[in-house]
Amino acid sequence: MIKSMEEVKAWVPQNLEAIMRIQENELGLAKQNPPTIRFESLDQIYGKYENGEIYLNSSYGGFKTPENSFFGILAGIISFGEIANVKSTLAHELGHFYNDKILEREERNRGTVYLFAGQTQYNAEKSLGNAIISEGIAEYFKRIIITQEDEFEDAEFYFKEDIFIRKNGNLIGINSNKFYRLRYDGGYHLVNPIIREYGVEGIIYISTHAPKGEEIYNLPQWLEKMRKNLKLQGQTLLYQ
Repeated sequence: MIKSMEEVKAWVPQNLEAIMRIQENELGLAKQNPPTIRFESLDQIYGKYENGEIYLNSSYGGFKTPENSFFGILAGIISFGEIANVKSTLAHELGHFYNDKILEREERNRGTVYLFAGQTQYNAEKSLGNAIISEGIAEYFKRIIITQEDEFEDAEFYFKEDIFIRKNGNLIGINSNKFYRLRYDGGYHLVNPIIREYGVEGIIYISTHAPKGEEIYNLPQWLEKMRKNLKLQGQTLLYQ
């Protein structure tokens, strides 16, 4: 059922802590005070996490279609005012909030890492790796609350370099539709087995060992490396 923005603004604080308690219980996390929630007009996205605060879009209904949207969100036909979408967005952004709490530091390469123009190949690959892990972890938290099948296939990880856009040999951008699916659905598919097996310690390890360089082009191999390392360490993390 579509709600007015005033109803959405009332719904969020009424349900925020209940969502948080479910996520905390699932991963054995200490109880946290709710983050500040701000409603602002956001360009083409439902929500974002920044500097310890969650921003939710206060001007739903005017998003672009995937062909014209950098993020490739099917928002043109789905209103943010539907409570299911508000709940989904909130649960996802809480994943970023908890990831920061787990790592005890803010802003781990989110947002600005998606601006690829002018970056070297190595930095672009590193940014992509951080984005996949960060958004995958946030998706894990979201799917604690929202049931969603994992339909991503390992074969989709072998994208070679067709995700990067070049002009005259220079890296100028990224294929937005492939990037969206890779970092959200692919990110979840990648981190899910680690978090299910190792919980919070798995989150710490993969966040501090995100794929980079050639690892980006064989993510299933990176995943096996992470599982092997965690198994060898007996869940005792080594920080590099």
